[in-house]
Amino acid sequence: MRGPRRVRDGHYTAAAQALAAADPAWLASLITRRVPLERLAEALESRPDDIKVVLTLGS
Repeated sequence: MRGPRRVRDGHYTAAAQALAAADPAWLASLITRRVPLERLAEALESRPDDIKVVLTLGS
């Protein structure tokens, strides 16, 4: 089934708790690219190894 699904508030709480308890090094490994805001178009290009792309602000 695709499309919007209802998620109970408890799911968000459980997810937040799981992320808070996760190994910080593992969490950091999920960010595969950091791209300055000035290069937004590049950040939106999908790459095969992308997990999470983060826009950076400032220097």
